[in-house]
Amino acid sequence: MAERRTQAVGALLSRLAGRRDRSVNALDLPGEIELRAEGARIVMVPAWGGRVTVLELGGRQWLEPSDPPSDGPERRETDVTLAGGYQEAFPTVLPCRVLSKHTGVAFEQPALGELHRLVPKPKIATLDGSVEATLAWTGDRLPYRFTRVTSVSPGQIVMRYQVTNSGSAPLPFLWAANVALPLGEQTRLLLPDNARSRVISQEGIDLLGVGAEHRWPRFRTAKKLVDMSMPDSIGGRFACHLSFELPTGSATVIEGAHRLELRFDATEVSRIGLNVRRRLGGNGLRLISLQPAIGIPGALASAAGVDGSAAWLEPGESRRWSLTWRATVDEPTATPDRTGAGQ
Repeated sequence: MAERRTQAVGALLSRLAGRRDRSVNALDLPGEIELRAEGARIVMVPAWGGRVTVLELGGRQWLEPSDPPSDGPERRETDVTLAGGYQEAFPTVLPCRVLSKHTGVAFEQPALGELHRLVPKPKIATLDGSVEATLAWTGDRLPYRFTRVTSVSPGQIVMRYQVTNSGSAPLPFLWAANVALPLGEQTRLLLPDNARSRVISQEGIDLLGVGAEHRWPRFRTAKKLVDMSMPDSIGGRFACHLSFELPTGSATVIEGAHRLELRFDATEVSRIGLNVRRRLGGNGLRLISLQPAIGIPGALASAAGVDGSAAWLEPGESRRWSLTWRATVDEPTATPDRTGAGQ
């Protein structure tokens, strides 16, 4: 075990130094941090705002491939929210204009907020049985400190979060982990039965309008009932963004025999967003984004006002939460012996 940890640290340091270890099929990305243990591997890129580009569990890479982030005035909301990989959204999910209670100045917050545009400071440590990386962001337009500690141990990846208000006025925020996954023909989603959902946006499908409420997994459209647990079975070209209020902290994505399981404390992370895009967008985009969230994963301006779902931190106050990712592989079902052998 000690030798494995030493090899893992060596791989991490070589990546931070810009060297590439071709023997582990390293992705050609800038400044990668790779953590691995038996049955678990994660790669993150501080220069891309800490984006996770590889989340490998149960022998499967789960994330939609990542393209380099684009900058400039032509940058669109969908370029960010539908980009591949795993990105942190803070202090908003959808773009909005925010009035800082600290400075009294109003400013624009882009889609997914500002974390993905900032470069966090990395720190790596080895612990008994695991290796972990801490990424720490300092707020640009708002006074806060945001940290994500990613710990990898055999068969498991844990992300521990903390945000602290470093200003002199109350700080509202929304947070979501925007986890982009490919949408396949057999992709299934498991959420707690009867979880209450709200429609944030819809396109190419009529889920009875923005703000309409449904119960998981069967949603009523203007024409029929659809099973949202198998998005591809709905057919057609459509996109929708939903927010779920969860009674228990669990969500599962199923691809054939592979299951990606997300677990969290529902008193800390009480909502999850789901962004589905089926053949709507460039190159017939097929994508689902899972968004474990604090607050309805929409615009901070609404959440801090009419919506009322924003979280608030008093000056000097901190909030902590965590996510645990695991994967399982179903054993193949044995075929009955019909030849009479062994009788």
